[in-house]
Amino acid sequence: MSEVSPLLQAVYRGDDDAVEALLADGPELDVFEAAAVGDVERLRELLDEDSSLAGAWSPDGAGALHLAAYYGRADADASTDDGRTPRSIWPQLERLE
Repeated sequence: MSEVSPLLQAVYRGDDDAVEALLADGPELDVFEAAAVGDVERLRELLDEDSSLAGAWSPDGAGALHLAAYYGRADADASTDDGRTPRSIWPQLERLE
């Protein structure tokens, strides 16, 4: 199992200064990082490239929608060109809104 990225670790700790510093370098975010920080453009790009990412799990067991919901990133419910969304994989999360 891969380790959780430094960016996700900073998000988990609520260390906004570290998150800002890590994002300042313009890293290429993965689907979990993009969801956790609310980078909708990157999230759409990733899901358009590989719609199976909508159902992927991070190294620590979270899905992209889990991270977006937990960190209040409702705008990160991006969809793919074929209409799949993280929410379509976990419809039971509708009640979180």
